[in-house]
Amino acid sequence: MTNDGSSEPDDGGGSISAIPPDVCLTLLAGATVGRLAFLGHGGRIELLPVNFVAVDREIYFRTSPRGPLAALTETPTHVAFGVDHVDSAFGQGWNVTVRGETEGVTDPETIERAQAAGLAVPWAGGDRTLVIRIVVAEIDGRRVSRV
Repeated sequence: MTNDGSSEPDDGGGSISAIPPDVCLTLLAGATVGRLAFLGHGGRIELLPVNFVAVDREIYFRTSPRGPLAALTETPTHVAFGVDHVDSAFGQGWNVTVRGETEGVTDPETIERAQAAGLAVPWAGGDRTLVIRIVVAEIDGRRVSRV
């Protein structure tokens, strides 16, 4: 892999290339499900899917006030958040990874802004009224193609 995140094809056709941060933000804005990685209870690494919306350089999602993600509002917590897109028919895809800190959101105007941007009720049922924000500190992505 080169310093710019790209690599030369090693099998006669595939490639990996870095995605600029502004394009990563655009890709996030078009997605609705991602995976959140964090240290849970007892230092166990967790990786959970969430429905989300990206607004500027922030990621918003809803969860249960009693679920495993609720602890992420107690103190700012370092997390990683990822979204992938795979197009098997064309042999290409991309992934975007965000690193940042979580915080609980209680301000009605902020919640309304996230809802207006598309923060929907999660697919999982039950009480999902707790809104969590990831403030993006780092963002990067890669495109992968077999041709």
